[in-house]
Amino acid sequence: MRRCAGRPQGRGLRLYQPAPPNVAVQEVKKPTPGVVTVVPKPLGCTWVFFNVTKPPFDNKKVRQAVAYAIDKKEIIKGTIGLAEEINNQFFTNDSSWYIPVKDREVDLARAKQLLAEAGYPNGFKMEFLQFTIPNPSMPAM
Repeated sequence: MRRCAGRPQGRGLRLYQPAPPNVAVQEVKKPTPGVVTVVPKPLGCTWVFFNVTKPPFDNKKVRQAVAYAIDKKEIIKGTIGLAEEINNQFFTNDSSWYIPVKDREVDLARAKQLLAEAGYPNGFKMEFLQFTIPNPSMPAM
């Protein structure tokens, strides 16, 4: 993220200074007159990992059911305002290593069917372990 501000001198002068994420988000939501905030494509990403050596995630149908149940578009809506891209792999779609793979659409009926086929007709309980690397420049959410 760069916040670009400048003052004309001769042909013009532009100063580029990284903006803290909370300032960039504020500028995207409510721009300051005379200030141009350039927000490049974000590089951050989040994954959900499963221990596939233990039940229930050792069963492929359970993993597929979870994939059908997660609504990535709703997750994007809940971000701080800068996330745009839904991706099903590590590389962004402008990377030369990106492989276009059609993602699953949300289908709760299919998810329930897969869980039943996997032996979990009433679902199951699980715990999530959230790993977060603290970043003092990020705004509190």
